[in-house]
Amino acid sequence: MTQNFEIVRLIAQLVGALLIAWLAVRWALSRYKSEKVWERSLEAYSEILSLLVEIRGIDHDRLTMLQEADVYAGHPQASEFHSRLSDVQPRLQKAVAKGRLLLPERAQAILIELSAEFDRQRSSSDLEHLLNARYVAVGKAMTALIDFGRGDLSIDSERHG
Repeated sequence: MTQNFEIVRLIAQLVGALLIAWLAVRWALSRYKSEKVWERSLEAYSEILSLLVEIRGIDHDRLTMLQEADVYAGHPQASEFHSRLSDVQPRLQKAVAKGRLLLPERAQAILIELSAEFDRQRSSSDLEHLLNARYVAVGKAMTALIDFGRGDLSIDSERHG
């Protein structure tokens, strides 16, 4: 009788240990996945914001030159600005696509709204108006993404800013 009791006790201990190990592994994998998603989301926010800062800088430089120069089109830096913007835009499109995969719906809505604003601006024939409008739209999108991203990523704004 005591031998059967010992066998049952050993089996119960083994089952208990396996259950605890299974729960621990499941918890660790869940935590790992959520940390990876957090890291990838932070990377997506950072990449998008970095490219928006770059676009905003290009537009600021173009606006400054436009306001200072009589003839923008003939200015030697005009083609450089176009080249820089042509380099940034495909990278932004890729980053936005990645963001639409990883980021919450509200962040996606901000990106979709910005893309729609870019599309609307393409029809503008007034370069200065286009640059001003895009500068404002990018600034609004950056502010919204930073504010929303801090909440999404649970970043304490008092500690980080």
